[in-house]
Amino acid sequence: MATPELLLSWKCTQAYLLEARACFSQSVEAEYREDLLQFEEYIRHNELGLAFEILDAIADESQSESMRVVELLALAAASMRIEVAQQRLDSKVSALRGGPYKTVLPPSKP
Repeated sequence: MATPELLLSWKCTQAYLLEARACFSQSVEAEYREDLLQFEEYIRHNELGLAFEILDAIADESQSESMRVVELLALAAASMRIEVAQQRLDSKVSALRGGPYKTVLPPSKP
């Protein structure tokens, strides 16, 4: 059985992923329609790592998404403790901002 802390972590990760998904442009929505449908399926089944991989791949392939998408994906990676992805995304945000950036998760709220 999942602990309350784990359930809260899943909820936060899901929120980051859904917010990132909501930030995609209409052109990306159209081009990656099938992938985004798969993302929604993964979210429904709490497969957050797979959902993250889909959004991360779309953001990387499309190369047209906002810095906010990348920041939210970095938060999701940090929430799931996927350090390599978080560091890669932090580097991307740093380049977009023109200065160093490091994702910091906000304190968890019960």
